[in-house]
Amino acid sequence: MKKPILAHKKYTLLDYLRILFLISPGMLITVMAEGIFLSLEPTLMAYSTAAFVDTATAAFQGKVGWSAILGPIIFVVAVIASNWTFREIFHFCWVRMRLRVTDQYMTALCEKKARLEYKHVENTESWDLIKRVCGGELAAGDTKYNAVEKIIDGYLSIHSLIIAITRVLGLLSVFVAYAWWTAIVVVALTIPITWLSTKSGKRSYGAEKSSQTDIRRVEYLGEVLRGRDYATERSLFGYSERLGENFAKHRQVAISNRTGASFKNMIDSNLSSIFALTIWFIIAIALLPSVGAGVVTLGMYIAMITSVTDMVHSVEMRLFHAVSNLTGSREYIKDLEAFVALSETPDATVPPAKEVPDIREIEFRGVRFAYPGTETTILDGVDLKIQAGVRYAFVGANGAGKSTIIKLLTGLYPEYEGEILIDGKELRSYTTAEQKALFALVHQDFARYAISMEDNIAIGNVNAMENGTVRVLEAVEAVGLGNEAAKLPEGLATELGKLHEGGHDLSGGQWQRVAIARATVSDAPVVILDEPTAALDPLAESALYAEFGRISRGKTSVFISHRLGSTKLADVIYVLDKGKIAEAGSHDELMSAGGLYADMYEAQKEWYV
Repeated sequence: MKKPILAHKKYTLLDYLRILFLISPGMLITVMAEGIFLSLEPTLMAYSTAAFVDTATAAFQGKVGWSAILGPIIFVVAVIASNWTFREIFHFCWVRMRLRVTDQYMTALCEKKARLEYKHVENTESWDLIKRVCGGELAAGDTKYNAVEKIIDGYLSIHSLIIAITRVLGLLSVFVAYAWWTAIVVVALTIPITWLSTKSGKRSYGAEKSSQTDIRRVEYLGEVLRGRDYATERSLFGYSERLGENFAKHRQVAISNRTGASFKNMIDSNLSSIFALTIWFIIAIALLPSVGAGVVTLGMYIAMITSVTDMVHSVEMRLFHAVSNLTGSREYIKDLEAFVALSETPDATVPPAKEVPDIREIEFRGVRFAYPGTETTILDGVDLKIQAGVRYAFVGANGAGKSTIIKLLTGLYPEYEGEILIDGKELRSYTTAEQKALFALVHQDFARYAISMEDNIAIGNVNAMENGTVRVLEAVEAVGLGNEAAKLPEGLATELGKLHEGGHDLSGGQWQRVAIARATVSDAPVVILDEPTAALDPLAESALYAEFGRISRGKTSVFISHRLGSTKLADVIYVLDKGKIAEAGSHDELMSAGGLYADMYEAQKEWYV
């Protein structure tokens, strides 16, 4: 059985190797072999260069024949040719590996996100963690960052660090034979460079982390300023300049954080260069007496100076950037560990159960709830009943707890006090698949999928999609989309949205009808509308609810709304106030009572005249 890419464990930098090995072992081994050669290449070049120069000098002096130079030349050419070959192989392997990592690692992250408990999606801190791990578009500077680059960069940092250290050790073996003190000088050089690079890596990660809030705002404002859905209101209300200023402000904060860190890192990098060049100069001058005394041959001196240049580059560039990137990579691997440890909903990705039970009664008994991580009680001892085949409406001011009831009922938040009973059985004792099969839901922020109209509706009943029995055409006619569907270029097979060439976009009202059709094809015994018509005017909303009431006849239905024009259609209306059921009854009963509902309705009555 193949090991999972993501595992609940203590993560270390070696997990960059583990993840890549699980995804593409052959490519990784090839890349590591290339790294071994690159590590040895400077040492091989040092000896081959020294042999070539010394042999050529001896040939010029007549001490050896010119044929003696052929061996060193062949060796030098072989080293150079091998270097070129390995670099091409390295490039090919990285392209292949990157594609596989994109496929498998991103899939693993997406699957983990799909399994997360819903509370992590709504919590700002955990959502920032998810964004840091899974990546996205970094609006500051319009650059891209994503999880694949994090994994690749993490391994490359380890790869570069090993190459840098091995190169230095190999070259030191050359120096020790002629000038042992150079080894001490080079080792001493690595101390300040390592310190500067570690500080640089922490600074870069800190800048990215502190910019998350501003980056989210920039992404949202950028969509408002550029997106098609906001085009009409941008033109009508002329708010682009004002929002543009807000966009620029948050973007500048995000850019400043990263630019400031980059500037300081540049200074640290230049300090490392100064350290390295100083060491190169000291070694180059200090070895001259040894050349004059004949202790070091001219060829070896040239080879050593050339090698020192390479070693300085390895220490200053490879070591600095490798350690700097590893520091940031270490923070990312900590985030990955925290992300993998986030709690999951059991069987979150399973489809709804195929056998859907009939529901006779749903009952809330003393239900209390506060969102995780907060102390504000949203529901404070809610008692209510929902009977089969009856139409219900939940109304109340914003924040009264209407949508929270639906989140609890559909299993998104199991951390409530009290009981939610379905035919006497506690909701939390149902499996995830069973819970999914009980409810069909149309959210206020319903999804607009860039797939065909047929599939947009059919996914409301994924089990029926398997055998092609989804009643899409009936649903299209029921929600009043028959004429629009007939006018589409390819009928129900027409791709919706602008993602595909030839795709056809719908109006806001048409998309709402698609979302409702998606709910009507479901076999779920309870259908819920959670303010999906909030963008419509009150009269249009009332008409759509009336239409939905007609097509959902025979099913248990629940409307959520803070506008009361549609509540006349409900058999029972629950009025929420401050987390409690303040009133319950039909429209006529509540109006006769003259309480909170009557006051709310009278305040809105003119909307429906």
